[in-house]
Amino acid sequence: MCQSPQSDRDRFRILLFRNHTREILVEARDDGFGLPVLAIPKHSRIAKELAAAIEDLWSLTAYCLFSLPSNTASECYQIAEAFDTDAAAPLGTNWFPLASLADTEFGDRLDCAAIRISLTTLDRYRRNELQGFFGEPGWLLEVTRWVKAEAARAGLCLTGKFQQWNACPTFSLIRFETDGPALWFKAVGEPNLHEYRITLGLVHYFPAYLPRLVASNRDWNAWLCLEVEGEHLTEQSRIDTWLTAVTELANLQIASDGNGLHLIELGCRDVRAPSLLHQVRPFFDCMAELMRNQKNATPSPLTLSEIDELAGEISKALEEFNESGIPNVLGHLDCSPGNILVSRERSTLLDWAEGCVGHPFFTFQYLLEHWRRFHGTDANTEKTILSAYATPWESFVSRRAIAADFQLVPLLAAFAYAASSPISSKAADDPETAAFLRSLTRRMKRELDALRHRRLVCVL
Repeated sequence: MCQSPQSDRDRFRILLFRNHTREILVEARDDGFGLPVLAIPKHSRIAKELAAAIEDLWSLTAYCLFSLPSNTASECYQIAEAFDTDAAAPLGTNWFPLASLADTEFGDRLDCAAIRISLTTLDRYRRNELQGFFGEPGWLLEVTRWVKAEAARAGLCLTGKFQQWNACPTFSLIRFETDGPALWFKAVGEPNLHEYRITLGLVHYFPAYLPRLVASNRDWNAWLCLEVEGEHLTEQSRIDTWLTAVTELANLQIASDGNGLHLIELGCRDVRAPSLLHQVRPFFDCMAELMRNQKNATPSPLTLSEIDELAGEISKALEEFNESGIPNVLGHLDCSPGNILVSRERSTLLDWAEGCVGHPFFTFQYLLEHWRRFHGTDANTEKTILSAYATPWESFVSRRAIAADFQLVPLLAAFAYAASSPISSKAADDPETAAFLRSLTRRMKRELDALRHRRLVCVL
């Protein structure tokens, strides 16, 4: 992310094109033309915030395509396109004809260079030399026509208002307003192409737990869904909202029992105990190398003996999991509050790029971690939440067996996430990934120590 001199803002130089990239919006300055600059809140959705700023400040409807690398740490170049082809230029700006582009007319020659690079890049997307339909100028018009036709088949009419939430050449997320419920258009590309197959499969098999599908488009790896009523889980959500969410999560997982192999074929990650057992030795061999290569003295890297001990204990725990009697079912390796919508009637799970098949308690553990970040450790409330989730599983195994598995879950959930993630393959070449995996491995060591302490207390 580009950093702004203002600690709470990110700055973007905007390359706003229109009329098939024949014109670009520029500011008229004393030293010549220049690209306008917009600042948005840090850590926000870039496409959404920039489009809103363009509309608020310039009264122009626009959408983002992609960003360009910048030579400065303070600003990024963002490529955008005006949806209206004949809108007047805002005060202090002009629609500059690119046929007459010359470096001498720009006060900052880097702006002119960025325009030339963006035009070349846009042409490469047009010619399919670069992958990504959503990098081509004019793509939103084509998508809107498709959404309009599919909305009509569903008895809905677009109002003309839309809100772009995310943008890149291979990914898109847009909310279209209608005369009824809004429609959400989502398209995915690498490395999340599997989310398209998973989503369509889950909508087919478990429609009560996913948004209602209106249409899909294989050419774009896209789908169109009705907006779901309800609230996302947040720090302010009432406890009964959390209880509804975890109970419905258990019900969805139980409903998926017997579909594991098919879900894996759709693209869900395989985190079943036997599969994870095969990954123990390779993963910890990799971690031993990363610990040896750690450059900072703190936090202390784990020793080879500690890593070997951790690998052995995780193998034993996975063998216990495999014999527990709880089935391998649908799970979610990114089960965060933002991926769950709760209403009076239902709980809906979104964003299935991290869908998996394995022990169901992994998913619950990831969600419980978010609860703890919001509220700290509150044993009584956690017991209530755990009971709401665990009760449906009593139809499979005894309470004692459920409690035994919950003893192991904090340790194994961390391993399942780390060992099954594609990021582990990048650890050797990416210092940030290596640091993250080392941190996660140290977390496993702490969870193992805590597990031993819990078992010792039980014995005493």
